[in-house]
Amino acid sequence: MYSNILRIVLIDDDVVSAKMLEKMIKQAMPDLTMEIANFQDPRSALAHIKEKDIHIVITDIEMPHISGQEVLKEVKGMSKGIKLAVITASNSLLTALSCFMDGADGYLLKPYKVQNVRDLLLQFHANLLLWREIFETCHKTSRPAAGA
Repeated sequence: MYSNILRIVLIDDDVVSAKMLEKMIKQAMPDLTMEIANFQDPRSALAHIKEKDIHIVITDIEMPHISGQEVLKEVKGMSKGIKLAVITASNSLLTALSCFMDGADGYLLKPYKVQNVRDLLLQFHANLLLWREIFETCHKTSRPAAGA
């Protein structure tokens, strides 16, 4: 469940690109409390996602061992309500459509622009807040009344 700390996992085998995206995320949303975990190996990232309460995963598409599209499928299969975005240098419409069919909720093109990163995070954050509100409302209404 979404708390006041936004937990984000970044997966990119390019260390420089991953650090740049992390910096942009912090720059784009300075008022938000975030925990950002950076992974170069998608296998390690998936193990971390399984164990932790993660809200957003942003993954590169082209990586060794496991592709970003496989990461999408794995995370969607966990049914944890995680928002998913892919990052890529390819502006291929076919790649974008394929990623959305595999479960992506968003798409960022390299080179990153702070405004695009901000827009994506605002969209994901708003969606997570809405789901938290729905969950809390349902949880309150499902409790038996005191003395009943």
